[in-house]
Amino acid sequence: MTAPNPLLQNAAKPKKKYWFLHYALMTFYILVGSTAVAAFLFDCLTKIPQPSTQKLAQNNENTSATPDNKILDDISAYVEAQDYVKQALKSPSTAKFPGTDFLVHHFGDNEYEVVSYVDSQNSFGAMIRSNWNVQFQMINDNHQKKLKQLTIDGNVVYPVEKSKAYQDQKKIQQQSNELLKEIEGMQSQLESLK
Repeated sequence: MTAPNPLLQNAAKPKKKYWFLHYALMTFYILVGSTAVAAFLFDCLTKIPQPSTQKLAQNNENTSATPDNKILDDISAYVEAQDYVKQALKSPSTAKFPGTDFLVHHFGDNEYEVVSYVDSQNSFGAMIRSNWNVQFQMINDNHQKKLKQLTIDGNVVYPVEKSKAYQDQKKIQQQSNELLKEIEGMQSQLESLK
């Protein structure tokens, strides 16, 4: 018979002096894990939108309204906003809007703000992604909409007065007018010297 290996005998026996540390670490890991799970669940539950009493009151008012006064739902507002974006694109026939990646804000008086992106061809034929934001109002009388503001990639497209290109053009025109006045003043001085 062979003699038992002393290294293997010691490895098989649990060390009695570290048992307290082992259980303390296990308890610590269980507490930390359960706290993390509880925090995650709490965070998930607080992100679930709860209907406010104001929205419930609005919904009750809207159910009794006539079809002419009906407020758009999110998808309808998104589709309406796409019309404005297509009008501002270089190649509207190539526009591809996302199916679900959009955000709609409802304001009073049938006003909406829709935020999303569109993939379309630029003037060189390359597909590019542009972020857009449309603010519009539905006019109940004849089911028409009124554009308030259209922004594509941070540039205001409508109203024109707020666009960067319009502001730059206006500044250049003011500078040109100032230069013309200065030139006219210099011409009158030259004529007076003759």
